[in-house]
Amino acid sequence: MIRFAPLLASFSNYLRRVRGLEPKTREGVLLGGRRFLDGSAITIPAKTSRRAEHVLAAIEHRLSLSATSATRTASISHIRTFLRFLCWAGHDEQDLARVFPRTPHWRLAHLPPRLAWDDVRRAIDAIVNRRAKLTP
Repeated sequence: MIRFAPLLASFSNYLRRVRGLEPKTREGVLLGGRRFLDGSAITIPAKTSRRAEHVLAAIEHRLSLSATSATRTASISHIRTFLRFLCWAGHDEQDLARVFPRTPHWRLAHLPPRLAWDDVRRAIDAIVNRRAKLTP
């Protein structure tokens, strides 16, 4: 990781001066960039031959390590910020942040682990009542 120290210092400076991030937020984004570099150093070749498929493979690996949709969303956001920085600073000729989709994250999308029978019964009754009102 020492070989990336100057790049990460420049990234930290970018996050502070250009993006205006607060120290705690900057730490998280910087950690995301560091983890991306650490996990993709072997996968992603030098700037001249770096391509979208290399970045996608590295991101897929990073996502496989994330347990929840919230951590996956944060990881992708941090990597995207780092890739934008690489383009902005002239380390990359193309903005590779644009090649991968955002991860969907829906805040209340999960069902509770168990539903009480009364709740299930009320839901069924509501559907039946709704259908009865709609049927002429």
